[in-house]
Amino acid sequence: MKTIVKKSVVSMFIILTLVITNLSYAAPKSSENSNLEWARKLHLRYEDLIPDEEWEKECLRMCELKADCQEEVKVKPKKAKTRRREKPKKVVIQDEECLDDCVEECLKCGPLSAESIAAELISLLAEKCRGSVKEDVYMSLIIIGKPAVKPLMQAVNNYNNNCVEITCMEILEEIGPDARAAVKVVAKKLHDRDRNIRVSAAKTLVKIRPTRSVVEDLLVGLDDRDAEVRKYSAIASGKMGPLGLPATAKLLRLAIGDDEVAVRKAATSAIGNLGPGASFAISGLMVIMDKESEKSTEGRIVSLYAAKSLLQISPGDRSPAEKIISSIDSNKEKDFASHLLFKLGNIVKPDIERALLREKSGSMMHKRLSAILKRINAKQHSKKKGAK
Repeated sequence: MKTIVKKSVVSMFIILTLVITNLSYAAPKSSENSNLEWARKLHLRYEDLIPDEEWEKECLRMCELKADCQEEVKVKPKKAKTRRREKPKKVVIQDEECLDDCVEECLKCGPLSAESIAAELISLLAEKCRGSVKEDVYMSLIIIGKPAVKPLMQAVNNYNNNCVEITCMEILEEIGPDARAAVKVVAKKLHDRDRNIRVSAAKTLVKIRPTRSVVEDLLVGLDDRDAEVRKYSAIASGKMGPLGLPATAKLLRLAIGDDEVAVRKAATSAIGNLGPGASFAISGLMVIMDKESEKSTEGRIVSLYAAKSLLQISPGDRSPAEKIISSIDSNKEKDFASHLLFKLGNIVKPDIERALLREKSGSMMHKRLSAILKRINAKQHSKKKGAK
């Protein structure tokens, strides 16, 4: 559910009507249709529905519209001078006592917060974690965003239901860095017996950015028997930067010897993201850069990742830069090599400029390198402009 299509936000009118008509805040249990309708009505965008100072006005406005406080009566027409007989007119009047009671009840409820609504949506998910209900709740919680994080954390921690736990972690993943408060709760799930929960936890940590407090949990993930858990634990470790240095040895082991090429890619790239502190991995990365290039296309991609990491850890050695630049001339690796050079930016800019002097103007290699250099310069210009 990576691609999210925004749905229309439910109006204030519907939510306030829910409060005033004294609906229970527990989701209806009669049928799937009623549950689905409930989820749609709670489809929000705001942390609070309405500012406190406006609440009384809204209560009065909604109560005036409430059918229970209105009464239709017949009013006899005034005696007309003409012989034509007029029919009694129907007039709607407000029951003032009913209106006062309605406003008083509304004020007791107070404005509904998005957090409380998120908790109710999760309860609904626990009741029916499938089909349209699941999809509707999923979308609603993502739109609520940060206010939904606390109820989602509680659900991941307390619900003994694989579907609920995985769905809640997927929602946290979509919320991204705003869900960073959930990092410890999610990291604990790397110890779960269920493989799907461990994979979901590792993926979520990549998006919400792990902290120093979960390093030990990630080390467990790097040793996992499942390749996907190892892969995403490696990526998450790299996202920590220097804080992930305790994982360097395990990352290097995976980079050199893991059976799955996807794990070797992730681990090799992650080492470079740890920065100069991972310098003891240089010799291992040199071996990977040389040996992997002799293998398949996928192996050569791992080799380029090793070159990228070497430049991040030890910028003094320029041979890795030359290796990436030479791959621009390869039909199979040119796109990936171009991507790496752009990502490395200033680290490889002098190397690209030297390579351009060597290449014949107008050649395909010259055109490709010129395009990369242009993108790097444009990115630098954009950053300087943003800083001003």
